[in-house]
Amino acid sequence: MASAPPALDPASADHQRLLDVPADLDVARTVAPVRLSSSDPTSARHGDTYWKALRTAAGPATVAVRRIAAGEAGGWAWGPGAELALARLEDWLGFDDNLESFDPSPHPVVAGLARRRAGVRMGRFGDLVERLVPTVFGQLVLGKEAKRSYRRLVVRFGEPAPGPLDLRLAPAPVTLAELGSHQFHRLGVERRRAEIVGRIARAADRLDPLVDLPRDEAYRRLRTIRGIGPWTATSVGRVAFGDPDAVIVGDHNLPHTVAWALAGKRRSTDEEMLELLAPFAGHRGRVQGLLKAGGKPPRHGPRTPFRELERH
Repeated sequence: MASAPPALDPASADHQRLLDVPADLDVARTVAPVRLSSSDPTSARHGDTYWKALRTAAGPATVAVRRIAAGEAGGWAWGPGAELALARLEDWLGFDDNLESFDPSPHPVVAGLARRRAGVRMGRFGDLVERLVPTVFGQLVLGKEAKRSYRRLVVRFGEPAPGPLDLRLAPAPVTLAELGSHQFHRLGVERRRAEIVGRIARAADRLDPLVDLPRDEAYRRLRTIRGIGPWTATSVGRVAFGDPDAVIVGDHNLPHTVAWALAGKRRSTDEEMLELLAPFAGHRGRVQGLLKAGGKPPRHGPRTPFRELERH
């Protein structure tokens, strides 16, 4: 039987911050994107507390975030990078998210979802390189295949994280840059995606600062990395940049999800999806996220087979 996770002990943390937050802020759902997936070895959720292991300029850290009271949230961190990691707590909690400019009224489905998730903000989580790697792993493959490959990468090439949980740090860019294609193949990642990860790792010093640039410029520079197209850039930008207008194109399911919710159509295209989202300009990514959380259209056709690339 698995042992119970250790309870959050604020006194054991190397650094902590307490913030006043809006009483209606849904802290748990707002910080949920710190988890790349439920199988992500760099993060965890226990009750209403989210945990994340990450690298900072001052060294590694593990951060825990949760609501304390109606108008207060707290962050606790362990490791040499604890203080620097918690300096981003306002970004994680979506303090810069401008909901006043979001009008969900053009469609009743969007308006209803916006009411039900009114306390959720779009945070700005940074960690661009770390978020790019699992996103590249997800190019043109099943999500569960990409998640499995990323978990293997972190377990094999990451490091133990500081703090009370058994979390791991994602591999440092210098480590990723040194991996050969045969090592990626054992993870279930073919040469093309492995080469993109290598380019990202070698460009790490100029990629992470993009989160502080104007979004158009940040996307332009991000797209200069060969292999990073619109799908990868917007998938990462929505969370890393906190971009509410990061409308994801090139996804297999999202056009159908949007068309089913907004037009009652089971099948659609990127072009039709963009037309349906046009009334929400400035917040198209937010609306995509609301609709994805609200449900998917019925499935048709055979399921894509799950690949075992490393066996070939």
